[in-house]
Amino acid sequence: MVTPRWADAVPIEVETLDLSVSGAACRTRECLPLKTQVGVDLVLPGAGGLDPRRVACEGVVVGSERTGEREWRVAIYFLGLAGDDHEAVRRFVFVMLETDRKGQAATMSS
Repeated sequence: MVTPRWADAVPIEVETLDLSVSGAACRTRECLPLKTQVGVDLVLPGAGGLDPRRVACEGVVVGSERTGEREWRVAIYFLGLAGDDHEAVRRFVFVMLETDRKGQAATMSS
């Protein structure tokens, strides 16, 4: 979920396509223009022994591309991801990469 930092803004549902400690690529049904400042609310699901966690930070839209009639792909750069939240995202990304790597190795050996 992201909330643009403009008057009367309402939260916008997004689907995270790619995640790192510096930002995220997302799909949304609302246009978010370049340089839009947003509040970011991520929910990291429990994975690989990690507990589910909610992470909140500020961000800025650094990429925005229309991909369909009512669909955009946006890139959000995180501003000031706090220490504990930064570590939670880093661990989540690591666990997901390890899970993907192991899945690929199993597929290649089959």
